[in-house]
Parts: sequence; C-alpha cells; structure tokens
Amino acid sequence: MIYNFIPVDPYEDIKRLRTGIKAALEEYYAGYPPCVIYEENDKASIRFFAPGMSSMEITATPESLTVTLERKKDEVSQKLKEERVFGVFKRTVNFPFKVDTEKYDAVYGNGILTVTFERAEADKPKKIKIGGYDDNRR
Repeated sequence: MIYNFIPVDPYEDIKRLRTGIKAALEEYYAGYPPCVIYEENDKASIRFFAPGMSSMEITATPESLTVTLERKKDEVSQKLKEERVFGVFKRTVNFPFKVDTEKYDAVYGNGILTVTFERAEADKPKKIKIGGYDDNRR
C-alpha cells in the first residue's frame, strides 16, 4: 500500500495568524490617536484624544497636519493589569482647506490636544462681480 503524504509545516497556521494579527494592529494604530476635525468661521480645528503623552511634536503644511506623540511606560513595581498602549504614534490628517501655517493656536489639556489654524487668505472664497448687473436693483 502506498501512502501519499503532503508535507505540512506544523507552524504555518501560527505564522498566518501572527501575520494577520500584526496587520490588524497596524491598521488600528494608523488611526491613533483618534481625532475630530471641524471647520468654523474660516478656521480649521483638529482635536486629538491623547491622554498621558510624555512628548509631542506637531508639523504643518498648508494642506495637512502631522502629530508625533509618545507615551512612555511608567515603571510601577506591582501592576495587576494594564490596558494602555505605549510607544511612539504618528498621525497625519488633511485640512478641509488650505491654512496659514503662521496663524495657529495649539493647546493640550485634560488629555486633548487642540490645534487651530486660520484659513489661508488665498484660499478664501471671493465675490465675483458680474458686468452689466446692478446689485442695487430690487
């Protein structure tokens, strides 16, 4: 009797599972820290929910904002459970319009980083006059 054995790597399933978990975590942390982007009175504000950060760096272009945040692990000798993530997190978000990178306000308080930029003058909508039309007609 002839047996037809197919060589199987016993660790192949574990390797696939590990790869899948790693990809899922990378996708999840690509959106970390979570943010809210809003527009009001020719200003764009972005709020990042980032409690417990030990360092922050913000860079901006007229089109986007990049934050690099770091949360360091605190060394407490007797931890029973810990459900926080540590390390360096980098996130880039796009503004709803072009902003003036010289006119901004950045505040961090209660675990929330709020960065506000004014809309670039060149990007503000302009009224266009129509020849032969009288605005004062009623």
